[in-house]
Amino acid sequence: MRSSFIALLLVSGSLTAGAAVEVSVQKHICPGGQTYPVHLTFDDGPRIPQTLQILDTLKKNNIKATFLISTTRFKSLLNGKPNESTKRLMEVIERMKTEGHTVGSHSFEHIEHGNIAKHTEAEISSNIAKSAAIIDKLKLPKPTPFRFPYGSGWFQDPDSANQSMASKAMRQIKAQGYRPFHWDIDTWDWSKIKRKALPGSVLEQVCNHKGGVVLAHDIHSWTVENLPAIIESINLSGHKLVSYSEIAKYSEQQAPEPLMSFADHAGGIRSCKKHVGDLDQVGAVCDTGVSNKKDNSQDGVQ
Repeated sequence: MRSSFIALLLVSGSLTAGAAVEVSVQKHICPGGQTYPVHLTFDDGPRIPQTLQILDTLKKNNIKATFLISTTRFKSLLNGKPNESTKRLMEVIERMKTEGHTVGSHSFEHIEHGNIAKHTEAEISSNIAKSAAIIDKLKLPKPTPFRFPYGSGWFQDPDSANQSMASKAMRQIKAQGYRPFHWDIDTWDWSKIKRKALPGSVLEQVCNHKGGVVLAHDIHSWTVENLPAIIESINLSGHKLVSYSEIAKYSEQQAPEPLMSFADHAGGIRSCKKHVGDLDQVGAVCDTGVSNKKDNSQDGVQ
C-alpha cells in the first residue's frame, strides 16, 4: 500500500533571510510502521561558509555526521607548508572532531578509481597515496572512512579490467588504514532537477533500504538551506539519526549490486561532465544550477 505524504510548513530560525528553501517537511511512514537508523554524510568539502553552516544545523539538532573531505583542498600540507586557506580549513576539521563528527577521505583528485581506460594504475595508486598522506597529517583516527568518487572502485563493474583495478584500489585503501564507507540513500542535492523530489525521495529510500547512509554534499548553499527540512522529515517519520559508530559496519565489502548507475544522474555523468583543473565538474548541460569555476572544485558529484 502506498504511504501517504503529509506536507507541513517549514519554520526554521536557522536559515538566513531570503534563503531559497525549495522543500517542505514531509512525513512518510514505512510499511508496517517500521522505523530505521539513518546516518548523514557529506562529500566534497570543507567549503567556507557552507560547511560551517551545516555544522551549525547539525549541532542545533544534536546530530553526528560523517564528512568525506576532498583532500586536494589540503594539498599544501604535502610540502609541509600549509597556506592560509589550508589553515582555515584545518580549523574546520578540528571543529568537526570537537563536535563529535567523523572525518574521512573522498580521495585526492575526484577520479574514477575503477576506470582503467581513463586512468593508469600508477595514477590511481598515486591518488590514493596522496590522500592518505594528507589524512595522516590531519591526524585522523584509523581505520579512517573512505568514499570512492562516483562509487567507482566500490560498485561491481561488468568490465573485467575495470573490476580488477577496482579490487586493487580497494586493497590499497585498506592497506593504508582506510575503511570503505559508501551510501545507499542519495539526496541528489547537486542536481537542480532531482533534488526537488526531496525530502520524499529520501524517505522512500529509507524504507526501501531499511535505513542506511545518506549521501549529501557540504559545498552547496542549497543543501545548507534545505537540510533542516530533510532532518525534520526523517525525525517526523520516526527514524533515528545515528552516528558513524552506530552504522560503521555498513559497506564492509563491495556493494552486491550498483545502488545507482551513471545513467541515473541528470543528463548522465559520462555525457555531461567536463574536466576543470584537477577535479571533475558537472557541466551546465546537466542543469545542476551551480557553478564553481572560480575555484575549480567539483560540483558535488558523488
